[in-house]
Amino acid sequence: DWSLANLKNQFDWIKDLHRKGTVEFWNHGYRQRKAEDKTGEFEGPLDEQKAALEKTQRLARQKLGIELRAFGPHWSWTNRDTARALESLHAARENHGELVRVLSLQLSLLEDPGRKVDNLRRIGEIREAHLDKPDEAITTYLEILDLAPGDLDSMLALERLYERTERWEDLVGILRRRIEAGAAPDEWRSISFKIAETFRDRLENPDEAVFTYLTILEKGPDTEALLALTDLYDKTGADRDLVDALGRLRDLAGDPADKAAIIFRMGEVERERTKSLDAAVERYREVLEIDASHAGARGILEKLAGEEDVRLVVARILAPLYEKESNYGRLLDMIDVEIAESQSPQDRDRMLRKAAEVAEIGMSDPDRAFAYYARALKLIADNPESASVVHDLERIAAESKAWAALVDLYSQVAPDVYDQSLQLSLFLRVADLELTELGRLD
Repeated sequence: DWSLANLKNQFDWIKDLHRKGTVEFWNHGYRQRKAEDKTGEFEGPLDEQKAALEKTQRLARQKLGIELRAFGPHWSWTNRDTARALESLHAARENHGELVRVLSLQLSLLEDPGRKVDNLRRIGEIREAHLDKPDEAITTYLEILDLAPGDLDSMLALERLYERTERWEDLVGILRRRIEAGAAPDEWRSISFKIAETFRDRLENPDEAVFTYLTILEKGPDTEALLALTDLYDKTGADRDLVDALGRLRDLAGDPADKAAIIFRMGEVERERTKSLDAAVERYREVLEIDASHAGARGILEKLAGEEDVRLVVARILAPLYEKESNYGRLLDMIDVEIAESQSPQDRDRMLRKAAEVAEIGMSDPDRAFAYYARALKLIADNPESASVVHDLERIAAESKAWAALVDLYSQVAPDVYDQSLQLSLFLRVADLELTELGRLD
């Protein structure tokens, strides 16, 4: 009975079954095969098969409100074009699950490796972008690489998916595979950095990260790699390696302020961690050669001026700075250190005279200047050059009326004066001062 009323009843019955979910309705094609038909509906060309499938889908939607999601040929074989027709149908309907199933079925029909790769690529893209099945997408892209080991698109997709799924060791593996595939120099560098960062930040494997950064540096100087290395060495306590890496950074630094900051950090590591105080002092000296006002280097050296092992070197570094700045009090402190540490009488004499000049001229302190000259005279009393020191002492004593101190000094050193004529003059000078300046007749 093909009356409209009966058809309507049949349609309602089908809709009710569909709602209940007790029956799944499939797309079996548009026409029913007759006995005289030589071929089935899905044994013909692609266009005819697509048309049959689309008509059936359209009819089910219009009359039944049903989207047919499965296919089963009715009294018909299928051919290669059937899968392509189904692919077109599911793609148009965005029925991604069925589309993947159809594309997977097609793989068994394909012999050309290139076409298999194309098919797998579509499957991978659908699984990743539409079905949100990253693990299945990964499997698909790995299948592509089995067929085409150098396929860059698949490697990039796997890189993306491994990051998304936090499969960090696999990420390192695919990144290394990209390098092995022959990455260009710029690309090689960026991939290597990503490998190093993955080891450092994700796998918490600093040794492998260091190895990767060092591999980058084998290609040539690289500030970014060195900065990363210094950070790793700092965190892992590899202090000597840290100093070496900082030294390489220093050599690359163009800006003087940057260079000074790097050298200062080297000094801090050597002072605080490797306990190489001599090396640290040398770093601070380098810093002050670049920037004499560097507060960090100067502050630490001023503290180290009291350290017995390095105070002489420190004094020789700081003294020229204080002199240039007319900081005579600190300059005399440094000269005092040099005087105390000097092993050579000639050097000690030279420094005593310099200290006397600083005290007299720089600080306007004749008493302190007199004291330095007095020490110089005691030191070189048996040297012919002592006459020049006597001259300076006479001048200062006259200016400051320090006759008593001068008499005491001459009385002490006169017996040791090398030059006999100078010795005699000192004895006579003592007698003269006692009488004329001090009023002591005895």
